[in-house]
Amino acid sequence: MVTSRSAEMVRAECDAGVANYLARVHGDHRSRYLKIGIVSAALTGLGTVIASRQFGFSPAMTGIPIAVGLLGSYAVGLITQDADDAAHVTAFEDVCGSVMADDDTEESEVDGQGDAE
Repeated sequence: MVTSRSAEMVRAECDAGVANYLARVHGDHRSRYLKIGIVSAALTGLGTVIASRQFGFSPAMTGIPIAVGLLGSYAVGLITQDADDAAHVTAFEDVCGSVMADDDTEESEVDGQGDAE
């Protein structure tokens, strides 16, 4: 069952248009990859600090895996953000088409009741 609040949110998303929806999806995609980059940078940076003590090289070398982890993951997010646009557009049209069809049905029912009086 769809609550009225979630229905209003879907309706507002549909009214904003597919470009706004794709922009939000792309932002979420980049954010997910940035989070992956943060975790990988922290783990590899920690590994580099431990290795610097073990093997005697400079702890400043920690910056290399951190930078590679952050920039690499974010770059992958940027490059792949529009890979599934066709599927996202199809899903948007399906959901918004059903919402608009429901709105048309509700309006015709209200119009029909008003004519009977």
